[in-house]
Amino acid sequence: MSSAVILHPLYSDVGGAEKVALEVARALVKEGWHVRWLTPRPVPKISERLKLLGGLPSSVKMVYVDTPFISKVLPGKRLHALSLYRHLLSLVHEYGNLVIDTKSDMPIPVDIVYIHYPMILGWKKRNPLYERLVTWMYQRIRGEPRLLLTNSRWTADIISRTYGMNAHVLYPPVDTDIFGKALNINSTRERIVVTASRLDPAKRLERLVDVAIRLPNYTFVIIGLTTQRSRQALELIEQRKRKLRADNVEVRMDFSHYDLMKLYATARFYLHPEFPEPFGIAVVEAMAAGLVPIVYRDGGAWTDIVSQLDERLGYTRIVEAANIIREIEKREEWSRLSMRAHQYSSQFSTSLFHKRFLSYFHQLLKQLKLG
Repeated sequence: MSSAVILHPLYSDVGGAEKVALEVARALVKEGWHVRWLTPRPVPKISERLKLLGGLPSSVKMVYVDTPFISKVLPGKRLHALSLYRHLLSLVHEYGNLVIDTKSDMPIPVDIVYIHYPMILGWKKRNPLYERLVTWMYQRIRGEPRLLLTNSRWTADIISRTYGMNAHVLYPPVDTDIFGKALNINSTRERIVVTASRLDPAKRLERLVDVAIRLPNYTFVIIGLTTQRSRQALELIEQRKRKLRADNVEVRMDFSHYDLMKLYATARFYLHPEFPEPFGIAVVEAMAAGLVPIVYRDGGAWTDIVSQLDERLGYTRIVEAANIIREIEKREEWSRLSMRAHQYSSQFSTSLFHKRFLSYFHQLLKQLKLG
């Protein structure tokens, strides 16, 4: 049996990157491959958090390695990641003859790399000394993968400008079949606006309160996936609620797919934070459930998804979302846009991800003369 290694360090946060890794593992298992998942020793209860994304296939073996001391003491996430990946690359070929990286977000010398966002070199230069050290460490492990994949045309453009490499767009897997069941639960939708996001200050979730006070007849529900920085994000939301005296904003945490689908069955709109999302799995999940999406006019969530649905569903300042919602309701366009969103979401399904990934995978095997 052929063996593959998924290179993907696991931490306390789980999200789109972990969903991609899980579905790559499932696709390979269905093809008869023996799959190992290589990670440093993860945080406790990581298995429970992965279950929020459907869980790890039983036949996939987790391989835990110790994190080098130097990786623990280097300052900043990027230096930590570079040091850790240098260590993992020295071990990975012990566990399989084909290597797939779904976490590093940089071109490295393995068979397949899936970049979600070029985090290593794609930042604004704030500390010249730190940036020189990052670049020096990256040069020691960089390499051109045999197959470079990414999550949107928007991200592919950034990869081209950052690394000078062309990436194939493979949209992430979305459980549209699960969320599509929301259409069969409720025929009446309430005045509810939902946002699903990691509870992280970088997502600027407190800005949603500014929209809520402009639509007092709507309830705004923030579904937060907890992270190490969740307490700070929650404090920012509560401070904003108190300052603006908003009593129509709720925060709920760590919903399962099923619970989220049931909430979506009662809601009318999905409002994404003021953040350029490289893709936006949460946006497509909501669309599959029949919610009308409203997103920031930047990032893959806009360029590859919502702008293709209707140009009016994007904002440049988040307070504009209130007027977008009012206009849709006034023109009685919600039902038409809801159905169109549901239908458009099907092109991002998990089954199509499997099909498209395996198409790239088999082409690579032919090149390697393994298939």
